[in-house]
Amino acid sequence: MRQRTCEKHSRYQKGCLECQKKLREYKHTEKAKKSARERMRRWRATPEGKKRSREIGNRSRIRHREQRLEDCRKWRLERKMRLFALLGGKCVNCGETDVRVLTINHKNGRPLGYRQILMKEGINNSRKNAISGYWLYDKILKGDDSLSDIEIRCCNCNALYEYERGKRFYPKGYPLTVVEWEKSLTPWTLK
Repeated sequence: MRQRTCEKHSRYQKGCLECQKKLREYKHTEKAKKSARERMRRWRATPEGKKRSREIGNRSRIRHREQRLEDCRKWRLERKMRLFALLGGKCVNCGETDVRVLTINHKNGRPLGYRQILMKEGINNSRKNAISGYWLYDKILKGDDSLSDIEIRCCNCNALYEYERGKRFYPKGYPLTVVEWEKSLTPWTLK
């Protein structure tokens, strides 16, 4: 059985379908949302509100920790995938497409003054991924960094590229493969 609408619409009359409809419509307006945010802001400014909101936030963070971590992993992977899609999606040397082993390679190394740029932008240099990784991905995706000096390489090809450029060093005369190394062993070193 349908309830009747009242003659005088009151916000608090729960039995009236017309009043409930108007109340629902009001709740979704920007004005209502803005006033609710303002009330919450004022409440959180009080000592009781600060304490209570902190308790609620802590409980929520603890309860949803795993979900938040998973969402963060997905977000980072999504950002990495977008960047790799911009750069071709595969290793320039061997054609590897597995995202787990692909990395970003600066063709000419990092520009001079790279750390000074980071200091100006307030990036913490004590963490390694502040200098590369996701910070770099953001710079490229926002268009702040050029794509011309960057390419995708798999970990193996990137390591070989760094050896060839002289960024990494390998002892001269030392065998490059395990087979060569085993051949160079004398019988008394095998025991």
